[in-house]
Amino acid sequence: MKSSLQIRRLTAKALPFAEGLESEAGGNHTVADWKRLIALNPRGCFVAGWDGEPAGTLTTTIYGEELAWIGMVLVRPEFKRHGIAKELMKHALAFLKEEKITCIKLDATAQAQRLYKPLGFKPEARLHRWEREGSPEELREIVHRDLFLREFERGDLVKIRELDQKFFGADRGRLLKALLADSVRASVWDLYSDIESYGMLRPGADADYVGPVVSTSEHHAHMIVRDLMRRSKKDRIIWDIPDDNEHATVIAESLGFESVQSFTRMYKGRNKCRSITDSIYGISDPATG
Repeated sequence: MKSSLQIRRLTAKALPFAEGLESEAGGNHTVADWKRLIALNPRGCFVAGWDGEPAGTLTTTIYGEELAWIGMVLVRPEFKRHGIAKELMKHALAFLKEEKITCIKLDATAQAQRLYKPLGFKPEARLHRWEREGSPEELREIVHRDLFLREFERGDLVKIRELDQKFFGADRGRLLKALLADSVRASVWDLYSDIESYGMLRPGADADYVGPVVSTSEHHAHMIVRDLMRRSKKDRIIWDIPDDNEHATVIAESLGFESVQSFTRMYKGRNKCRSITDSIYGISDPATG
């Protein structure tokens, strides 16, 4: 097998393949999402080839020395019985070991867990994907004016980063900055210059995506998600929520979202970076946590 398999860095040249591969799998990422992943860790994103044909992808995102995230583990259907996903994972794990990363995490579908468990990954938590379908016009009046709810401003990034690190468990400031740049809308709950909650809405290939959303209050989170939703221009909105955050689930149901898919968050190594899920109302993306 090894003589037929080649693994190299994923570069802009391979983006049409990567985007097409995910589209075939029913994913929602755009070229901008792929470019962001590569820009955040250009040495840690990989493409696998089989007999010279592009066959699969994998990305890694690093948050300091204590945490890295694996995502976008995709293989073309015609190459799925050649062990390519496993070889991509082993390649990525070797890369992250060289980077001296303490803990590695990923969000796995039920089917993918069979790949990750033999590699030493253990379950940490569960989350569900929620979707809402409906005309954007239905959302225009979904939120009332509020004194403390406003649009993100550039000067907010430092406080958002501090708030996010407190509840996510690691510094993902570079990711947040990149996500903010690509967002349709980013909202904050600003209580007299003290930002206590934030959320983002960004465009996807087929649906707008709510997340990340981090909040110290169920009420703040509810208002922020409503504000984000009414800015959507798509007929479909996706929102990935940790199961442990029951308040977020209640909000999703009240806004017409339905649960459509489950994931298991898994980890390998010393798990020092544990999220405070009561305040995580929406993850950034299964590919980045």
